[in-house]
Order: sequence, then C-alpha cells, then structure tokens
Amino acid sequence: MDTGKPKLLDQMKTAIRIKHYSLKTEKSYVHWVRRYIYFHNKKHPAEMGAIDVQKFLSYLAIECFEQAIARFYPDYYPSLISSLNLSSPMISSSRS
Repeated sequence: MDTGKPKLLDQMKTAIRIKHYSLKTEKSYVHWVRRYIYFHNKKHPAEMGAIDVQKFLSYLAIECFEQAIARFYPDYYPSLISSLNLSSPMISSSRS
C-alpha cells in the first residue's frame, strides 16, 4: 500500500528541517500532532475540521487540567473540582 508519498509526520519533519527549526522544536511539534491524531483514533488530520480541533483543545484545557490538579494537589482535588462545577474525567471520561 505504498503510494510513494512520504507519511504525514515525515512530511512535517522535512518542512521543519527546511525552515532550520531546532531538533527540540521538531520533536515538540511531532509530539503534539501525534497526540492530536491519537486523540481522534488515528484519523488523518486532512479528514478533520475545526470541530475536531475544538474537541482536542477542550480536552487539553479541561481534562488535562483536572488530571494535573489531581496529581499535584490530591488533597484539594475534590473540593476544587466541585467549586469549579466541572465533571470529573478521573471518574468518567467521554471522548468522541
């Protein structure tokens, strides 16, 4: 199933290298694109739109924030989540 065209992440790495970005920047960009793709069950970004970006950013802003609070402030987690009126992803997570 090789079409001769480089894979998305390989294309991205090439573009980053042409622009002479640092290796650390390249790794960071690749990491976030890979996370975005895996969040959407390995769906190709060309098949996604603004709604998919919004879902991913909301996930990062809300669920990852809550996970960080739970990890670094376990004693305050329950009261903080209830005071912010957030549902807890640690208890139930719903990705679509």
